[in-house]
Amino acid sequence: VLLAGSSAGGYGAALAYDRAARALAPAPVHLADDAGPMLPAPAFSDALQHTFADVFGLALPADCAACAPDAGGLAALVPHLARRHPGRAFGLVAHAEDRAIRNLASAVAPGCARYGDPACRLPADAYRDGLAALADSFAALPNAGLFVLSGDGHSTLLTVGLEGVSSGGVRLTDWLAALSTGTVQSVGAR
Repeated sequence: VLLAGSSAGGYGAALAYDRAARALAPAPVHLADDAGPMLPAPAFSDALQHTFADVFGLALPADCAACAPDAGGLAALVPHLARRHPGRAFGLVAHAEDRAIRNLASAVAPGCARYGDPACRLPADAYRDGLAALADSFAALPNAGLFVLSGDGHSTLLTVGLEGVSSGGVRLTDWLAALSTGTVQSVGAR
């Protein structure tokens, strides 16, 4: 089973992973999170992470104290799941400068009047730094990886012509096929 979601659905797939894995056991469940990166602070501020937790009523794993939305803890969720489920693969598809995710910062930035205010958008370099920190945490795990595409696009899995999407010489369709069988690698990260 490949549990997948794009954008808010990517966040939802990651947050629902434990429940899905239990409900579908003994079938292996692998995760493909498209454009739903849970970035560490400072990329995703504590205020943004608390807003996520409050608005979505996040039910984080009780055995993951590091997952709390304080001090960038939501970024610990997927690594925690990967350690808890070592025989399963966890993948994130992301754009290196995803504009939609960078706009999330404007939702809670002081003095911002509206979502997406360009003056409040998370700068591209701060987003890239957050993605690099996430890549570092995934690198320590044999069953977690990122597929990073260039540009400021957003979700990719619903793209028409998906077979033509590649990064670092690896086709996304091949990466997803491997992920669905429990094999994952990082591509284009860094």
